Amino acid sequence: MNTTRSLALFVLFFAACTSSPSSRALPAAEFTPIAGDDGVMVWSAGADAWFVDEKDEELHSALTMLDTRLAELPDEIEEPDFPLDALLFGLDVMASPMSLRLALRKEAQPGQLPFRAQLTVEPCNGEDSAVMAERLSTILTQYGVPSLGKSEAVHGLQMVPLGPMSAYHGALGNELVIAVNDVATDMPKLGSLDLPESVRPIFAFKVDYRQIGGAMAQAMQFAAASAGGDEEASDAAMAGMMWMQNTTVQGGMGYGADRLYGASRTQNYVTAAKASNLFPSRPLTEREIAMIPSDATWAAIWRMNPRGIVTVMRQAIAAQIKQQSDAEIDPFAMLQAFTGFDIEADLFDTLGETAGAYTSDTTGGGGWTSLVAFSAVKDEKKMRETIAWAESEINSLAAAQAQGYVALRVRHIDGQHISTLTFPGLPIPLELSYALADGYVYFALNPRALLAAIGQAKEGRDGLASNPRFVDVAGKNLEDLYSLSFIDTPRFVRDGYSLVGMGCAALDNALRSKSDTARDPGIVLPSYPALEKGSKAFAQLGRIDGDDMVVTWQADRSMLVNACGVSGLIGGVNGVAAFASLVGLAATQNDKKRAEQALEKAMQLEDETMGEEDDVEEAMDELDDMMDETSPPQPAPNDPN
Repeated sequence: MNTTRSLALFVLFFAACTSSPSSRALPAAEFTPIAGDDGVMVWSAGADAWFVDEKDEELHSALTMLDTRLAELPDEIEEPDFPLDALLFGLDVMASPMSLRLALRKEAQPGQLPFRAQLTVEPCNGEDSAVMAERLSTILTQYGVPSLGKSEAVHGLQMVPLGPMSAYHGALGNELVIAVNDVATDMPKLGSLDLPESVRPIFAFKVDYRQIGGAMAQAMQFAAASAGGDEEASDAAMAGMMWMQNTTVQGGMGYGADRLYGASRTQNYVTAAKASNLFPSRPLTEREIAMIPSDATWAAIWRMNPRGIVTVMRQAIAAQIKQQSDAEIDPFAMLQAFTGFDIEADLFDTLGETAGAYTSDTTGGGGWTSLVAFSAVKDEKKMRETIAWAESEINSLAAAQAQGYVALRVRHIDGQHISTLTFPGLPIPLELSYALADGYVYFALNPRALLAAIGQAKEGRDGLASNPRFVDVAGKNLEDLYSLSFIDTPRFVRDGYSLVGMGCAALDNALRSKSDTARDPGIVLPSYPALEKGSKAFAQLGRIDGDDMVVTWQADRSMLVNACGVSGLIGGVNGVAAFASLVGLAATQNDKKRAEQALEKAMQLEDETMGEEDDVEEAMDELDDMMDETSPPQPAPNDPN
């Protein structure tokens, strides 16, 4: 399946999710689609529906204090223009049941934007929709956007002048409506969302690429025409989306009695994937899933035809080239002409359809240094030739540029041929390694992980399907899977607890008041034993249903549990510190480069001007500025410190 789409859906769902899947999982109801002709639809049941787990009670209670805290800020910061009313209105909108809808507007007149949009809000906390509508009118007036009066032709809503758009806002029954170019009078009908019948949805979405592609193309054409540009270039820019252009993606999530359920469905996926050569010839096998050890802490494995990647990449890159030069050029032919490397014949034609990656205790303790990635190989002879070519290029480049500090080392360990990128004489904490074994090419951050992964694949012992936490959220039926992913959330809760605790402490302090000492958000984050108890893992399974790809998943009910799990997955406090160090190092190197460039400029000017001191002094001043930025402050001569 499309791994980019899978990853984007996974991040969207897992970052928002909350507590537990188990063997008592419920079957999905018969599928019925989200009704309506919207191109994009996002629906939320409101904040109260999202916080249902007892572990999140204090967090939910604390967040309700945010509006009170905001109301104190104008006086504290002495800023009379602080947009308090707008911020409070925005908070109420986000906390309320709401829907956002966008669609292509086929009947658009010349000069009008070719889409419609609408935000519909059911006011929470017992507020009347008319009162909320009046708040919005007041805010718009404050910012110089007064209404033109009510339009009886549009349900009595207020009209707002917005250039090429017709905008409306006001109360419609018990709902607040803010609309552009058209008004829908009802909330979207969600259908089954591929969730169990007893699960009440808290979130749903829909993206119709048939409309989105057309709407984006029309919007780009409108912008190009307004600016006197080339409308054909905007058409070319849409070519990268061609394989998805006839699909619709929809999904949602909701709570069961003991876990959070989620699902997404890509309609017409099989037809679209086959048309772009992305669709694989068969599902995953039990043996392939067993390549992932039972002690995996994070894992993903999928089936996809690599030839389709070539098709999609060629379309996208060629479209960009055409947009810039209006030339019909094959980007891969250009690459081959410059390098002699045929990316189709030398790489993608050698690969099989199965690929995956994981971290595990088996390969090195379960953290990111235990990361292993692998891909099936269908032409080992050709792949060995490709690897030999790549190694030759790397060694040549290293010899020319790295002064002996970078080298590929080839070894035979336990009968296995292994290549490792080494850094002789430098304390680099990585040994990037790869190997070809038994029809797969493996990559790892060190040779120990590589050998362990090859051994796991050879023996197929204690695979992921024997992990009780995985079975708890995925079940035992792993037939007909085209993709699978897993996160051992309980394992990562420990690693992420400190970072989430720091975030909760920051929230606690931010919500407290120096003038109202009675307001106290309490202890937002439960103790570690209380939070970790009964926590559940995350699993996502992708199957084909007719012409559609259906991805279902289960996760823990608690937002805080999942926040700790995600935090631990990225390394917790240590991961954030490492990332900050890398950013700081990159900034230092950039400053050093700027200083070197300034010095080079000064020396060049000295040679060229032969005594034109003004130019030289200007360049030297620039060098001094660079050095001041990159050097720590020095104490004064008489400073005792």
